[in-house]
Amino acid sequence: MRKILIIIFNHLFYGALSYKKNEYLQSSLIGKLLDPYTYYSKINITGLAIKLNSGQKVLDIGSGGQWARHIFEKSNIAYTGCDIRDCVSPEKQDFFVTDARLPVAENTFDLVISNSVLEHIDTPEIAVSEANRVLKPGGLFYCQTNFLYQEHGNPSDYYRFTLNGLSKLMERNNFSVESSAKIGDFSTFIIDNIAAYVGNRMSNLLGQYFRFNRFFKTMLFPLIIMLMVMNNLVSFGVVMILFFVKFLGVLWKSSNTFYPGVYVLCKKN
Repeated sequence: MRKILIIIFNHLFYGALSYKKNEYLQSSLIGKLLDPYTYYSKINITGLAIKLNSGQKVLDIGSGGQWARHIFEKSNIAYTGCDIRDCVSPEKQDFFVTDARLPVAENTFDLVISNSVLEHIDTPEIAVSEANRVLKPGGLFYCQTNFLYQEHGNPSDYYRFTLNGLSKLMERNNFSVESSAKIGDFSTFIIDNIAAYVGNRMSNLLGQYFRFNRFFKTMLFPLIIMLMVMNNLVSFGVVMILFFVKFLGVLWKSSNTFYPGVYVLCKKN
């Protein structure tokens, strides 16, 4: 019931931008059109879970809120999540990571995931080498990261990767690239930055409201209703701009040199 109420609230508060806040919309056609980075993350990882057999092991590096845990565990796949101590959900982690080193024996896992994490690691070469070390021979490594995307914390942001650069990083660390792709195009680049800015500003205002005690929440409730109406007007306008930009992107028949992210699926040699 609580989850349903949260979904309803997200729709009411974020309006046309609610696709960035609701998991089921992230995997929908709307998500594919407006936020392909999140869409392909969800679709690709779900597809990898289907390919694994019951009892196999997966390690999620930088797992954060661990949205992928239920995807694997419902197929009886052993899921292990790890992150730094300052992550968003430290209570969910099976262990913590320091300096990109994994306190795990080599040849342990059948699949390793690094989803929107590599840009936050100041030693990406070590991180990829560690992923290779803990994988069993022939094991798979899925890595998705940013290219053209706004600077963001969690807690630090260091690097951006082109598709060629990410592939070479994998090859230097004893991986063979099975598949890879650029995610999005120049229109997606514009969409992500506009929508992320507006959505983050809305979230910041909402977060400040919920930090107040019950008395001030009650007193300021009319303001939150006004903010909700304003957010819906703004988000509707933003999404209309996004659809127009996407339409221009379809018309632009050039090489794809503007894209928000990349992913590679590799096999340990």
